[in-house]
Amino acid sequence: MGPGHDGLVEPVANTETSVAEDPDTGFICRRLDGKVALVTGSSRGIGKAIVERFLAEGARVVGLSRAGEAEAGAGPAEFLLALAADVRSSASVGAAVEAGVARFGRLDVVVNNAAVGLLRTAADTDDEQYDDLFDTNVRSIFHVARHVIPHLRAAGSGSIVNIGSVAAHVGFGTDAAYCASKGAVLALSKQMANDFAADGIRVNCVEPGFVVTDQLTEYIGGQSDPDTARAAITALHPIGRIGRPEEIAAAVAFLASEDASFVTGVALTVDGGLLSRP
Repeated sequence: MGPGHDGLVEPVANTETSVAEDPDTGFICRRLDGKVALVTGSSRGIGKAIVERFLAEGARVVGLSRAGEAEAGAGPAEFLLALAADVRSSASVGAAVEAGVARFGRLDVVVNNAAVGLLRTAADTDDEQYDDLFDTNVRSIFHVARHVIPHLRAAGSGSIVNIGSVAAHVGFGTDAAYCASKGAVLALSKQMANDFAADGIRVNCVEPGFVVTDQLTEYIGGQSDPDTARAAITALHPIGRIGRPEEIAAAVAFLASEDASFVTGVALTVDGGLLSRP
């Protein structure tokens, strides 16, 4: 169980308003008005939080997940298109991208969030497990890039945000393939930033620490002493708690917006200080 990959700000149905108000965090500027965003792994956890935040900031969103379902309350149908897509398949991704562009007319922002974990050492990871994890966590970014770059170029600019992990920088026990995949996501994000800067396309990476998701909750609940396991994970973060999905979504929204117009090739760590520890 690596760090990263599950309230949320409420979606805004009225596109005439200039701001959305969240009862916990106050006003949210609608920095994404008129933008169309595509988010993979969109139906739960961090991906769902990103969809909610983008809707609140005025974007129309194409959400891709294997089930093709949006969770209840994710957003109004006129602003959210939930599609089934297997990010491990270029053809599946391509069909979904084209369906999204056909629905909303353009594409401006892309978030590669889909990922899976695997609690295995290098010696215990077989070829099929390794391939499935890398196909989901890394190769999917190639599939998405192949199909979205022409649309971002057509829009004249764009922002791609890849969801990485602090696991790109530190090792976590029995998490070999996951750590390796997130190291690859970081390197690929920097490389893509250089490739597409001349097209006005910014590429950045957000690296969460541990976040309260269904996946993490299930992992902790499966330990022999869940309370001790939760305390140990919490102690990794100097800020004194595990992160929330909406905190990751806020960082992604910043990088997606024009507030980050001079930011590309950056790994933005959102980890409660985890990487600052000696």
